[in-house]
Amino acid sequence: MSETLGTIMDRLDEKTVLDLHFTHDDGPRYAIPDPLATHPSVGKLKDNPYLRDLPVESRDRYSTPYIPNGYDVFIPAKFDRQEWKNSRNNSSNN
Repeated sequence: MSETLGTIMDRLDEKTVLDLHFTHDDGPRYAIPDPLATHPSVGKLKDNPYLRDLPVESRDRYSTPYIPNGYDVFIPAKFDRQEWKNSRNNSSNN
């Protein structure tokens, strides 16, 4: 059974940064989509139903002077900008 982003987020502190890398057709195999390029935290992402259901291929923990606790998370799917927008609107209305 593969992990979903939701199961991973449920185990992490809300301040943990998640850099989500999605597959795409152009360039390198993985890239962070523009809407998620701000180093969002688990607390800002955990209630988004679109993100919660995404499968996770792998994750790597990292730490910098500015981000003491973060993960690069690799999603084996393309980023769906419309689903992202719809989920953000729906989760903020609940």
